[in-house]
Amino acid sequence: MSDARVVGGGRLVGAREERTVEAENAAAWIERARTRDAEPLLPHLQSPRAPGWGSDEATLHLIAGLVREIAPRHVIEFGCAATTELLALLGFEDGRVAVTTFEHDPWAARELLTVASPFAINYRWFACCLCPLVARRCGDTVMPVYDDGMAVPAVPFPADLILVHGPPALLGGRAGVLRQALAHARPGALILLLDLRSGEAAMVEAWVEAYSENIRFVPPGLLDRHLAFVVQEPLSAPFLLGAPRAQDHADNTPNPGVAFG
Repeated sequence: MSDARVVGGGRLVGAREERTVEAENAAAWIERARTRDAEPLLPHLQSPRAPGWGSDEATLHLIAGLVREIAPRHVIEFGCAATTELLALLGFEDGRVAVTTFEHDPWAARELLTVASPFAINYRWFACCLCPLVARRCGDTVMPVYDDGMAVPAVPFPADLILVHGPPALLGGRAGVLRQALAHARPGALILLLDLRSGEAAMVEAWVEAYSENIRFVPPGLLDRHLAFVVQEPLSAPFLLGAPRAQDHADNTPNPGVAFG
């Protein structure tokens, strides 16, 4: 693999070679990641720990191990948590890992930038993008997604590792986000659906049916309450679902999953 380096104009070049990754390879990555030592990193984190949001110590150890094992050049998060600050620290430590977080909640984004250590604030390849949740049509269903059309990611190329925290169940849940993640991924990228929620089994089954040509499951049992997919074929980018038609909300009720302010 060649090293990535920063050059003029704010670009990351000399990137690592892309690899075709099967689910079995990803399983091996996860196994090795779980044995890596993240203890030196965790005391530096100032973000609050919130079980159920990818912020418990076991998950933070896993994410740190995966970043060191996979050596991604771009990591994308949907929703911020303690993992966001961890990713910024890992990027700062490595100097070659760009981190982009899409967050719908202004308070959460502000809190992240307030409590994060200086490495998270000053790291050049770290971007926390405020993206409201909007309703978009996915097949026959209108679902909430992050409105990332105007977002400026840390770097302008697809992700090697994608973490899915949100949207929250109260704002419509995560059913639409896999399609969105597939538009930001490169072939061979690893997508982690963190902290499976009650009632998401049907959502996962629908994903398997709808995206059978796009994703492969990592063998279960390695991640406890998380779920992992390997991207075989990304969706075309930019992310185009099309705005919901007027008759979808003809009664003038709020769009499901839309957050204001």
